[in-house]
Amino acid sequence: MFDSLPPLPFEKRSTIPTSEELLGLVEYMRKVIVDYGSGAAELGLALDEKGISRVLDALVEEVAGKPWATPGGGDVSEFFLHGLYFELSERRQSIQEKVGGKTVPISDAIWLQLIGEIRRGMRG
Repeated sequence: MFDSLPPLPFEKRSTIPTSEELLGLVEYMRKVIVDYGSGAAELGLALDEKGISRVLDALVEEVAGKPWATPGGGDVSEFFLHGLYFELSERRQSIQEKVGGKTVPISDAIWLQLIGEIRRGMRG
């Protein structure tokens, strides 16, 4: 389902991405969220703003070294949200920047900026 989205190259020209680069990254991540959410109805679930916010909160916590633990029990909605968290966390690795001539995953600072932009887009 998500393998159709290619890795997104991100050329770093400074420590802060340009508006155009950031917009491209935001659109890429929004597409991942929408694609993931399209499977919710098949499970009798809905991916709403509250659920997406919980996932984004968990991604911020992950940067601080606190990954979201896999939920226990049989709550399908929790497993679904955790799946989105895992998908976005994995997608981060496919967003690349150049640092000292090497291609590496984007920095924590850019990742947090990206999450902030996704949140702002959710608010309208």
